[in-house]
Amino acid sequence: MTFGLQRLLGLINRRQPAWQPASESHTAKNTVVTSAAALDFPEQLARSSLERRLEAEVDHLRQEVQQLRAEVMQWALEVRQLKIVNNVSPMYAEAVTLAQQGVSTERIADRCGISFSEAELVVALAQSVAKSGTKK
Repeated sequence: MTFGLQRLLGLINRRQPAWQPASESHTAKNTVVTSAAALDFPEQLARSSLERRLEAEVDHLRQEVQQLRAEVMQWALEVRQLKIVNNVSPMYAEAVTLAQQGVSTERIADRCGISFSEAELVVALAQSVAKSGTKK
């Protein structure tokens, strides 16, 4: 392809328009400029192709970084929730886990054998931790 383009540019340079006077200095100067342009064209083509591929790769990497950040945020939230469960009395550990899963206050009280007021407190604690975890 490069050879074909150079040959085409060479043919174009040999043709002179009828309105342009033939002068040796102008023809020699024009040939040097065109030869330099012919040599630069393949390099420019390769460079633009490389730039397009690099831009596509950068876009792909940006999307991947965004996905990884979302995963890290989710894992950080899960770690906070696990720390809360580990710091809670064993008596309330199951209640906190259920509250984090969105189980109703009544079901938490029934399942864990705690009072409704205690279950409300556990749910409020779990919700406040979840809200503070998503704001960070």
